[in-house]
Amino acid sequence: MSDKRPRVAHLTTVDSSLRYLVLPQLLAVQEAGGEAIGISAPGPFVQEIEDRGIRHIPLPSSTRGVNWTADLRAARELWRILRREKVDVLHTHNPKPGVYGRIVGRLAGVPLVVNTVHGLYATENDSWSKRTAVYLLETIASRFSHIELIQSREDLEILTRLHISSPAKTSWLGNGVDLARFDPRRFSSQDRIDVRKELGLDPDTVVVGTVARLVAEKGYPELFDAAKAFDHGITFVCVGPDDPEKVDALPRQILEQAKQQGVRFLGMRDDVDRLYVAMDIFVLPSHREGFPRAAMEAAAMGLPIIATDIRGCREVVEHERNGLLFPIRRPDELARAIARLADSPELRSQMGIQSREKALVEFDESRVVQTVLKVYGHGHDGSEGDHRRLVTPTARRVRYRLVKRAFDAVFSAFLLVLLAPVLGLIALLVRARLGKPVLFRQDRPGLHGEIFTLVKFRTLTEAADESGQPLPDSERMTTLGRVLRSLSLDELPELANVLRGEMSMVGPRPLLPRYLERFNPRQRRRHEVKPGLTGWAQIKGRNDMSWEEKLEMDVWYVENWSLTLDLRICLKTLGTVARRIGVSEAGEATASEFMGTRTGEEAR
Repeated sequence: MSDKRPRVAHLTTVDSSLRYLVLPQLLAVQEAGGEAIGISAPGPFVQEIEDRGIRHIPLPSSTRGVNWTADLRAARELWRILRREKVDVLHTHNPKPGVYGRIVGRLAGVPLVVNTVHGLYATENDSWSKRTAVYLLETIASRFSHIELIQSREDLEILTRLHISSPAKTSWLGNGVDLARFDPRRFSSQDRIDVRKELGLDPDTVVVGTVARLVAEKGYPELFDAAKAFDHGITFVCVGPDDPEKVDALPRQILEQAKQQGVRFLGMRDDVDRLYVAMDIFVLPSHREGFPRAAMEAAAMGLPIIATDIRGCREVVEHERNGLLFPIRRPDELARAIARLADSPELRSQMGIQSREKALVEFDESRVVQTVLKVYGHGHDGSEGDHRRLVTPTARRVRYRLVKRAFDAVFSAFLLVLLAPVLGLIALLVRARLGKPVLFRQDRPGLHGEIFTLVKFRTLTEAADESGQPLPDSERMTTLGRVLRSLSLDELPELANVLRGEMSMVGPRPLLPRYLERFNPRQRRRHEVKPGLTGWAQIKGRNDMSWEEKLEMDVWYVENWSLTLDLRICLKTLGTVARRIGVSEAGEATASEFMGTRTGEEAR
């Protein structure tokens, strides 16, 4: 790494997201010796962010509303910022900047583009047209990032199951809050009395509170309807700002009607930790959530939680353990859940204890911050190490990627023309000895785990046992196949994969898709580069080594690749093939199945 401080920029729609969602990550970059930059629309939180030592760069056209023209202007403004600032890492957040930010960041040559999915903008309850549009945009944008961090486990399952995001560069991040700040032990019973007195709340009333922007998506219409079922003994408190840019911003008429019913609106507050002390029950009737921060804060403060039974909320609330889940858009069910907890102080206490315990185990913000720093330092890697030091790709490495691709395209095209007679002769021999098809095609994971179809010459017969299962490779291997494999001639059609950009001349060999889930985090790094016709492991013994040794050599190549190293590997490959070193494992016709590494230590 160069001597200059690495620059890490976080991109969000508005400055409040920088302040309340990612400020701990920005501060951690500073503590690790880097320069932290926040990019968003200007707003009232910029001064506080800059007072913490974070440089803020305004994105004037960024807006939360639906405005394609403004979004295009924001993308153009971001391009100019990235070209001027030469950041080492661009970390994108929120739906809109998460889309154009990843695309612009990659096209602008940012060495490491990271995206956090705070919550897919479509749920299982949305129409198929909305889900299709959201999933399509996410599929396109994810192709431009290097790393995808997913807060919700349910989102992670959707993204990988539908092949929206590559498993090799996608991992679960989770979410968390400051457990030291949101700690009920910081407050006494007198604090509870004082806060209620400040708010004008009766000491004996059951306070049902929520913390969310005043938009319909947060379930306020259902909350107001549920409040009508209670005449006395329960007070509803809403904490959160207006959000007039959103199409579902609550109309003044609805807010006034709620006030007349006795609902209290406290607006935007910075002392929500104190306000939680005054509450007895926390509710979150949202229609869509990623991994709700306010619900995690309430859990950390030891409150029972009532939330909609949707993705995100289910990660904070375990039904009947630390709260209750109710069907979306059902104010009657919400009222029933509120009444149940309001009538049982003992149940509220039991669930509150479980909430705090769950928060201590699952909602620690420091763990999330350390995971992000590991990503900046090591890419998609979960290994231990000194994560106070930020390591980012150098400009020289980025330029080499371009040179490497140009070399691959030119050299593979040249070899395909030069070796055309050899390819034709081998095709005729395979056709005569093995029949059709001449070529063997198989799905393999490439860069970032993206699946492509590998092409090579057939070397095995299609012989099968009585049940129709293929016989072992040793029984299906022909004499011609052994010769082709020993000289690596069966791999020559892969030059077409190189020409198409699916492979490189040098890189880790492409393995089977089922191995992806068997790799540990370090081994998974082999997919940070394109697979190759030959590689570091191939010149060091090919199949003579254990799987752990080969995979460690693949990762070593990822961490050390250069033009000089690639040329060295290409030259040594000729000698390795000529001497027929490591064609197969001892006692095997090819290589044995990789079943995974049992412990992290075995792969280091």
